[in-house]
Amino acid sequence: MTKLPCTLHLGAPKTGSTAIQDALFFHLRDRRFQYVGGGVPNGSYAFSCLFQPQEAQRLAGLLGRGTGASHNIHERLTRRFERGLDRARRRQAHLLLSAEWLWRQTAEVLSEVRQYFEDRGFAVQVRGYVRPWTGWLHSWFQHQVRYHGLRFVPTES
Repeated sequence: MTKLPCTLHLGAPKTGSTAIQDALFFHLRDRRFQYVGGGVPNGSYAFSCLFQPQEAQRLAGLLGRGTGASHNIHERLTRRFERGLDRARRRQAHLLLSAEWLWRQTAEVLSEVRQYFEDRGFAVQVRGYVRPWTGWLHSWFQHQVRYHGLRFVPTES
């Protein structure tokens, strides 16, 4: 049986990943493609909870839930992912995935991620973008000013 294509986007910070994810999640209408993000545009939480169970515990804590909630979070995200994969297989669609979490993982974890999708009938191609450091630095600075209130106070000389 021929495997279906799967593009796995490794979204490094400040490289346009959020725009890509939003476009795929909210606006993808071509049935030849299936975007899976665990129910949200950015698949980072879903990927981290699926492949590193301690992340489900951390997410449960961030959501203000007890330690027992991490198992439920992991199970719910696994079901969402599997439904998305089933939908792609039924349609014979090209599977699309994107998560910032992936760019900083070890070769061992990335191999596990690849094997997960290949075991489910997908031929994985990994794509990523590394931004030149000067452009990244400008974007990071603007992000800090906009979202974290970074302010400069002039000093008297």
